[in-house]
Amino acid sequence: MQKAKHEFLVNWVIVDQQPFTIVDNSSFRKFMSSVQPRYKLPSRYTLKEMIVSKFEMAQKEICNYFQLSTSKVSLTMDMWTSISALGILAVTVHYINDSWQFEHFVLDVLYIPSPHDSITIKDSVVKITDEFKISNRLIGITTDNEAKMIAATCKIEENLELSDFQHYHCTAHVLNLVVKQHLKLITYLYLLKNYVLLLVQLEIHPNKWTN
Repeated sequence: MQKAKHEFLVNWVIVDQQPFTIVDNSSFRKFMSSVQPRYKLPSRYTLKEMIVSKFEMAQKEICNYFQLSTSKVSLTMDMWTSISALGILAVTVHYINDSWQFEHFVLDVLYIPSPHDSITIKDSVVKITDEFKISNRLIGITTDNEAKMIAATCKIEENLELSDFQHYHCTAHVLNLVVKQHLKLITYLYLLKNYVLLLVQLEIHPNKWTN
């Protein structure tokens, strides 16, 4: 019973993105005790080990699948900085399976050590493609327009010596930049309109402003 319940707990923590410390929460422990008094919750450290183990098992299954498949793949790279200034890189794979169905999922979420430059990003991505044995089937990468991401993609193409390869710029990111620029323009136009109206008022009623 313990093993089955642990599996449900692990799946819930992963899917609902709960912190490991949830098992230390007194209200949660009381709730679980009321639902199933015989179930003993694992510690946060044991929970972490179970999740890491599940992740590694999933990685092996994915690696085995890609070895049996002949599908070409493309990647999406997205990088951000955490509150504690840690570089985090998420790599998502996209492909069409043998049944001609589109598939995509996160391959890995990595800590990128400082400096967060194009070479460090390139090394991290190449390591992933080598681990999953998909380097020779990579046909494209999608990133935002940040200079280091563009440079990293070029370095990946050179490192893997890919002939049939394309770098795509994220449409959502491009649209976001366009909207931001237009909002700035609207703000400037609004200020300009008010400035023109003020000049007109000065021309019509000069004494009003001098008094």
